[in-house]
Amino acid sequence: MILNLSIYSKYRTQIMGFSAIMIILCHIRGIDYSNFPFLEKLVWFGNYGVELFLFVSGIGMYFSLTKTNTNLGQWYKRRYIRITVPFILIAISIYPLRVILNIPVSFSDFFLYITTLEFWIHHRGAWYVAMLFPLYFLTPYIVKTINTYKTRVLTISVLMILLFGFSYIPSENEIIRNIQFVTIRVPIFILGIGIAPYVKNGYGINAINVCIIIGGGLLLWHFCNFPLGGGVAIICLLGVLMVFICKYKPTNKILSFMGKMSLESYLTNVYLGHIIMKSDVIALPGEVKALIVIVTGILSAYIYHKLSNKIISKIE
Repeated sequence: MILNLSIYSKYRTQIMGFSAIMIILCHIRGIDYSNFPFLEKLVWFGNYGVELFLFVSGIGMYFSLTKTNTNLGQWYKRRYIRITVPFILIAISIYPLRVILNIPVSFSDFFLYITTLEFWIHHRGAWYVAMLFPLYFLTPYIVKTINTYKTRVLTISVLMILLFGFSYIPSENEIIRNIQFVTIRVPIFILGIGIAPYVKNGYGINAINVCIIIGGGLLLWHFCNFPLGGGVAIICLLGVLMVFICKYKPTNKILSFMGKMSLESYLTNVYLGHIIMKSDVIALPGEVKALIVIVTGILSAYIYHKLSNKIISKIE
């Protein structure tokens, strides 16, 4: 046995930290990669950090919803508070920064952002948070649907086929395309929910099957442009490597640090990247701006994380 699925529960925080770093790297803009095409592809591959997030989130959602005496109302309250507080906190402070740096902003822009309508209408803003609001609402029903039927694999497969089928329907409507942008990522979340019982029981996968999963996933991603393939390949490979990565205390601490503030890190780096890279006030080379985004993004994410936790502790 080369991969014990309990890894995804044991190292959940570290995996989220790893995915946060991937997402930070893929949001870097303004750097000339013409002399380093491989590096550009590697940075682009950081998009799959979202798949890691969704996969381990699916596992976590299943665990929390299948606990004894789970109160659904309290479950919803806890989930939404934990994404809404940092989201609003960062929004309130980021938009004044846009004004200071002479980036056009209006009340209507702020309204669209704070309600996440900015993504659904114009494909801008924190699309990941915009996705979480409806996804969290549907999650208990997804878990219930999967658990209701004995043919678990068939149920998961049908849900995935429906989502992919809708996602690949050609459409000229921007709102429909934005919905499709989300629905094509949701299957990996459902896969996390579906595999959660095996994670809980420490199910093992041998070396041959691990190679088949990784190889098959990469082939689907490369030749068919199938996002689930790349996501599954990374998830499987990282599951194998995580034991060795976290064996070293410095690496373990860094990933844990990033994992605990993964949402704040995503929000700060996305918006600081957008603001700093587009600002005419900061006249610096793209590489220097990128470094500023990374450093200030991580530092501010830590501050926002601490503030959010204080607010959440009082609300909950």
